[in-house]
Amino acid sequence: MVLNRLDDEDKNMNDPLNSHAASENFSSEQWDPDRDPVDVLAAEFVERRRVGDRVTIDDYVAKFPNHAEEIRELFPAVLAMERLQRRAQQDSRPRISKHEIQVEQLGDYRVIGEIARGGMGIVYEAEQVTLGRRVAVKVLPKQVLRDDKDIQRFERESKTSAKLHHTNIVPVFGVGEQDGLHYIVMQFIQGVGLDEILRELKQLVCSYSPDDSAGDDGNRSNYVKRNAAALLSEKLRDDSSSFAVADTCCDSDLSKSVLSTHRMPIVELGTDAGNNDPEQVAESSSEEVPVEKIPQKALTQPIDSEFYRNVAWIGVQSANALNYAHAHGTLHRDVKPGNLLLDDEGVVWVADFGLAKAVEQDEVTWTGDIVGTLSYMAPERFHGVCEERSDIYGLGLTLYELLTFQRAFEGHDRVALMHRIANDALTLPRRINPMIPRDLETIVMKAVAREPEDRYQTAADLAADLQAYLEDRPIKARRVRMTEQFVRWCRRNRAVASLTATVAMLLVVVSLVTTVGYLRASAQRERAEISEGMALQALDNIYQQFAPSPLQVTAPETNASVAVEIDPSSTSELFAVQPQLPLSKDVTKLLDKLLLFYDQLSKQAENDPDIVFQSIKAHRRVADIQLRLGEYDDAQQRYDEAIQRIQKMDSRSNDVTLEFARVYNGLGSVQLAKFQREEAADAHRQALKLLDEQLAHDESRYEYVHTLLLVHQAERRWRRGRDRRDQSRSDSIRPIEQGIELLNQVADQQSEAPEFRFLLAKCYRALARENRDNVSESEEQIIRLLESLVQQFPDTPEYRYELADTHAGNAFRLMLQSRSQPDQDRLEESEQRLRRALEVASDIDESHPNILKYVTFKVRLYFMLAEIQIRSDEKENARRNLDAAIARQQRVIQSQPESHWHRLWQARMQTQLVELLVELDRPDAARQEIARIEDSLESLRNQGSIVEDQRASGRIQKIRDQITDLKKSL
Repeated sequence: MVLNRLDDEDKNMNDPLNSHAASENFSSEQWDPDRDPVDVLAAEFVERRRVGDRVTIDDYVAKFPNHAEEIRELFPAVLAMERLQRRAQQDSRPRISKHEIQVEQLGDYRVIGEIARGGMGIVYEAEQVTLGRRVAVKVLPKQVLRDDKDIQRFERESKTSAKLHHTNIVPVFGVGEQDGLHYIVMQFIQGVGLDEILRELKQLVCSYSPDDSAGDDGNRSNYVKRNAAALLSEKLRDDSSSFAVADTCCDSDLSKSVLSTHRMPIVELGTDAGNNDPEQVAESSSEEVPVEKIPQKALTQPIDSEFYRNVAWIGVQSANALNYAHAHGTLHRDVKPGNLLLDDEGVVWVADFGLAKAVEQDEVTWTGDIVGTLSYMAPERFHGVCEERSDIYGLGLTLYELLTFQRAFEGHDRVALMHRIANDALTLPRRINPMIPRDLETIVMKAVAREPEDRYQTAADLAADLQAYLEDRPIKARRVRMTEQFVRWCRRNRAVASLTATVAMLLVVVSLVTTVGYLRASAQRERAEISEGMALQALDNIYQQFAPSPLQVTAPETNASVAVEIDPSSTSELFAVQPQLPLSKDVTKLLDKLLLFYDQLSKQAENDPDIVFQSIKAHRRVADIQLRLGEYDDAQQRYDEAIQRIQKMDSRSNDVTLEFARVYNGLGSVQLAKFQREEAADAHRQALKLLDEQLAHDESRYEYVHTLLLVHQAERRWRRGRDRRDQSRSDSIRPIEQGIELLNQVADQQSEAPEFRFLLAKCYRALARENRDNVSESEEQIIRLLESLVQQFPDTPEYRYELADTHAGNAFRLMLQSRSQPDQDRLEESEQRLRRALEVASDIDESHPNILKYVTFKVRLYFMLAEIQIRSDEKENARRNLDAAIARQQRVIQSQPESHWHRLWQARMQTQLVELLVELDRPDAARQEIARIEDSLESLRNQGSIVEDQRASGRIQKIRDQITDLKKSL
């Protein structure tokens, strides 16, 4: 008997499949001994699924290995048929929307029911009464019309969409407005999104079993299954058709796209296809739930070569549609699988141009607005740049996902995801699946190049290469060789690239130096020592460009550093480095590697204090750069290492003592940045102690005054809220007055040295903060000093930053005064100074995006300006500036995701925004912002640094209390 045969296979196995509940449902017909054993197993499998057993195909494969191949072939089809049957039963019932229908008639359109919600609107199925045809109507509910910006965006969406008439673009029939409800009427498209097809393909090709609760809810239809199977093995395209890019599309073309109404389920515009549950539609595209990534090992099933040609054909149609839209001045801005619909004729429909913006009207949106799904957004979108090549990138990622069955970039954390998109290299498709044609891989990788100039410059170019692949003609794109990748990387990292030749030469030089011990002839040894000197000078020159000594003289005419010549010959020019190079983490990594040269040299001459000293100085300079980039832990480690190495030196020259003080000052600055105020003050006091005997030298005098300033700043912050009241004013300002006196003593010799003038201005600023009697006079003196520096050295960002910060500090003082004594004149003056600060620092954070304090400074400026505008009843302008501040703070968090203080500062600004939205009577927007704040606070709750920081925990509780009160007001 068949049953006995199956029992024999199973008799020695520990049976996880036996289920009394399931066996009671098996009829005698199902266990007919004359039936094929696999059929019997299939019937059992279905019945067990019906009664709620979570048994899987893999369970049966493991239990009955002799039938594994037949089970894998039959069971997916059986499971699909079971789902289809359940879907048919559900479709036979009356459809009831989960949301009460708010409208019954919109002009000539009778609303039948809600299809889904997403993006900006709700999509309804409707009937055009006069023509008796079904249409889709996308409506923007009244409560979503928060301001003129949203209305402008909706109106622009309607106009741009209506202009597009192309075979592969969902057509718009009309627009309207009724009782404050704006709506767009579109063709009723019966298609399915590529995202749904992708989920089906993962099961068919990858033996991938997703959560069945998602698969059994009726969303997958026979149409999805049929299109997925067709993609794998059938020919979707008509080779007799012309694949040239269409410039226009006549009405007859549009009429051909009207499909019979019984073929497939309804798919709305503006949401992911196949998701007809309004409660499951993502209301914000940037919050789209990532698909589960398929392990590379799961790609075990063979794929027909026709599949890759079908993917190319999908790309041809989509690229043609995009090219047509681009030619008519319209960007899509949200190209992704869910917005590409496929029907059973193999026709691709590009949907949801509702997020598109007319290129010539882009100024309507605010700076920092980002529209689109994050996982498919091009890197330049994070900087507010969107163009035709950004759409090409989104299409490229869609084709990448079709070929590999996994999303290129995914993740739940927005900041981490943005960082991956901006920095991580994509895995080559052929490494995931070697069967992917090489030309198709080349095309896709060109479309998704990180830099826009490296992509296809037009969608027509992309379509042409895909068509060339389909016709077995040579493609124009070519694989990027390693040398080209290096050149492109250098183009993105100019500062690092400028050091590349230097590093190569240093390798040669150091290889010579390391042979010193083996050279016996005095002439050879002399040449090696010369090479050693060249290497040391070259290394010092490199580090000088990125972390210059405080008294490095700068030439006004060229803003170039004066370098000491090693040799008048042209050989020394090999080591020349352009000054004022921007800092980045790549620069730090390269300089960090260059420390190996110093270490190698110091090992070869461990008894030479000069070489050891040069190595210590190089380590300190790398730490200085890490400090500026906000890499505080790495910087502190470097400073600690430098201190240990100096302490091991037998004797210390004046230069070593000066360097020792600089290391302690750097360590104190790191500790202050990490809110370790008492430790910071101790480190600066240690530096001051080292410098007490060094005042005869100008450089030591500069560092001494600089240290006095640092001690003052650290102690001022440390005593804030503690014993500051017990400290007399004279004690507080004495170090600063001493510093100014020392600087004035060398004024004649150093009157033109910008570093002395800059330090003098900073000392006057510190004195003005303590002396409120003659604030105006002090301010003018400080501003004159700094303005002269900015005028003389416009490309030195630190001078611009200090001038802007001076204006901002004065604005803050006036703002505080107007709080205690309401004064509109002071408030207006405060705003004027803030705007002056913004003008001076206009692009400082964009030109130097990796310098953390420049970005945080701009955050502070926008936040202060918003507060002034709130008090001046300019609430709309205040909201814009709060948005700008929060957007920049997101960049700060992205660079330092582990810092809870940056997240708390953002939560504080978001709370301010919620209060403003409540005042503006925008409850929906306020609730959305509250949800973001709560998510952020929840992610911080179990962070180790928060648990240990009582001040931060107190801030969190304060924000929670504010949010609770705000919820009550909504």
